[in-house]
Amino acid sequence: MRWPPNKRPPVNKPRARLRADPPSPCISVCALDEDGVCQGCLRTIEEIGNWSSMSAADKHAVLDRIAEQTFDASGNAVTKPTSNASDSGSHS
Repeated sequence: MRWPPNKRPPVNKPRARLRADPPSPCISVCALDEDGVCQGCLRTIEEIGNWSSMSAADKHAVLDRIAEQTFDASGNAVTKPTSNASDSGSHS
């Protein structure tokens, strides 16, 4: 029996998603800003360099972070990845 598209049984998406190896988000607009973030795909230089050796779960974590970024009126990302979440003190 084939399920109609709107009546398909639920799929355990989180498990299936973590198994699937997502493609690179590169859009061939490679330009790093002063923080080392690509203005095309919004990955850090470290994420770009390590992409091919990252696990599917790590790649999905990067894609989730990118999806959560917000942008200003000019289209610039205003939420940058943090290098150390515990480093919240001011620097002189």
